[in-house]
Order: sequence, then structure tokens, then C-alpha cells
Amino acid sequence: MAQNKKRIENDPSTQKTFNDNSSKRIPSNFSGYIYQTFLFFFLISAVVFFLKKKDHVNCEDVLNYIKSDNYTVGSLIQFQDESYGAKSWEWDFGDGSSKVRKAHALHSFKEAGQYTVTLIINGNCKTEHVLNIEEKKPVLDSTLLPVFTLPKSVQVGKAVTFKDNTPHASSWQWDFGDGTTINSTLKDPSHTYSSPGIKTVSLMVNNDHHNITQQKIVVTPRKSIRKKIEVHKNKAPSQLKALENHNPEESQGPLEDIRKEALLVPRSQKSDELRLTPEISDKEFEQKLFQIASGRKTKEDLLEQLCGNLDIPVVKNDKELISFSELCDDIKGKKIKINALEIRRNQLRCISGISISYKKKWF
Repeated sequence: MAQNKKRIENDPSTQKTFNDNSSKRIPSNFSGYIYQTFLFFFLISAVVFFLKKKDHVNCEDVLNYIKSDNYTVGSLIQFQDESYGAKSWEWDFGDGSSKVRKAHALHSFKEAGQYTVTLIINGNCKTEHVLNIEEKKPVLDSTLLPVFTLPKSVQVGKAVTFKDNTPHASSWQWDFGDGTTINSTLKDPSHTYSSPGIKTVSLMVNNDHHNITQQKIVVTPRKSIRKKIEVHKNKAPSQLKALENHNPEESQGPLEDIRKEALLVPRSQKSDELRLTPEISDKEFEQKLFQIASGRKTKEDLLEQLCGNLDIPVVKNDKELISFSELCDDIKGKKIKINALEIRRNQLRCISGISISYKKKWF
């Protein structure tokens, strides 16, 4: 038995097999080394991912704004970004100026025009804003405005005089609103209008284009309208006499001289026998107009207050001269909104003229 064991130990083939099995054995600490290395690289990757995620900006959720009291040349404009995760900024104002690399920036534009302002966040998120910069409007000084006087109205073919009262004025440029650019360079010019309507008179002094004063004058047609009033049944037409107490040269409003008037009243030996028209307030008259527009009343329902004359002059929306009858036809069947109403009455309380500003409502 001992001899067999000795032969086996001395057998070269047996010794080679033993040595091969010994060289293939894995050290006991190898598995722990692998796990430690994997854990190390995992932690490094997690830290890098967290840092990148922290600095990431969703380009669809960027939050920036532009704010200013006015967008004019020279005005200071505020640019601000409040995007979450933003770490770097680059503002380009589109006017050739230096770029600003911070979240908050202040900038002003030197010339009027349209500018595209670009912001790049964290090097990859790009937003654009289009700004329209206007010329800075000059501040008007009321003490520099021209001062002049003119009558409220004048008849076609009659000369009207405009008087300048501007202190320290040495040159004048008048525009009378009837077609030509500059009608006169005199201080107190006269002018004759050839067509009716509402004309805009402008005056510039000392060649100051920033300070121009404008006023309106009503130019009335040549043809006059004679008003009628209701006559007492017991008075004959031969007893009628025209009152001559109306002076068209003393204008007190745009309706005073719209037409020359001759008010016909019954002749009487005593002035207190003149029949006065039933009084109607401006508010009540306005309600009557609404009722005419809705169809509940007709223009004939106001004959008494108009002293029987449906053709009294009406200034419509400060630019058109029509009769009261035409006014009623214009508003009939429509919803209207009256913005302003002025009623003129004569000595008998007859409504002699109307100035009205209104709009039609379609729904």
C-alpha cells in the first residue's frame, strides 16, 4: 500500500493534473472587488446625471418678460428672465449694441424701428421678442400754443375775420380748412367761404410745427329757412307780423346763424297776449326721439313744440346739416345712442334748432 502511494506521487502525469487544478482556483476577495468598482462608477454616474438635471431648462417652460412705461426712442426698457434652472443668459437687442450676459438687463434704443430681441438660456434655449420702438413724442407746452378768436358760424359768401392773440408771435400760417394748405400769413386775416359745412381753422406761429391750435367754424348755406308757428284760429293771416329782434351778426352758438330766421307771430296790442309754446325739457325731448326711433311716436307728435315746422335745422354729429324731418327718417326703426343734445329755443319757446350727436346700434 505504501509502495502504491509512492508510485502515484512519483507519476509525472498525476503531478501535472494536480498543478493544473491549483492554478485555476479564484482568490476569495475577487468578487468583492468587482462589486466595489461597479458601485463606484454607479455613484459617479448618478452625481453627473443629477448635476446635468439640475442645470437643465425645459425650453418650452422658459419665463422671461419685457417691461417699460413706453416703447419710444431713449426710454429705458427692462428685460428679465426667471426660467427655472437657468445658469447663463445672453441678451441680443438686435440694434448692434453689446450683448448682456445676465438675467436682468436694462436697455434703451437710439432709433425708431422694429427690433428682434433674442435671449439664449444655458446655451441652448432661444427665445425672441419683437419690439416696435416709436419716435418720442414732444411734450406740449400749453403756453406755446397759438391763441386766436373766431365767430362760431358764418354764412357762405360773407367775410369772416380771425384775430390772433398769441404773445410774442412774429409770423403766422393760417389754414382755413377749405382745401388749400396755407391760406394766409397775416396776423388777423379775413376769409370768405364758398361752401357750407363745418370747417377746421388751424394756426401755427413762429414756424413751430409742434404747437398748432385748431378751432371749428360752422359755415351755413345762403338759403334761409323761415319758421312757422301755430296761429290762433280767431286771427287772420293779415294780422301776422315778422319779429325783427333777431340779430344774426351776434353769434352765440353754431345754431344761431345756421339759417336767417323770421319768426311769425300773431299781431296783438299787448305783448303778453303772445301765445307761448308748451315747454318741453331737453330730457323729455330726448325721450321723444327714442320713441320716434322705436316707432311708438312720430315726428308729428312734436309739431306743437316745433311750432308746426318740421324743417328746423339740425346739426348732425357736428358735420352735417339736415332738417328735423330728415333726422326722424334717419333714426326711424333703429336703436340709437344719443351722446350729446343741444336745443335752441326762440322767445315763444319754439324749438328753432337742434345739435345732436348720436350713433345707430345694429344689435
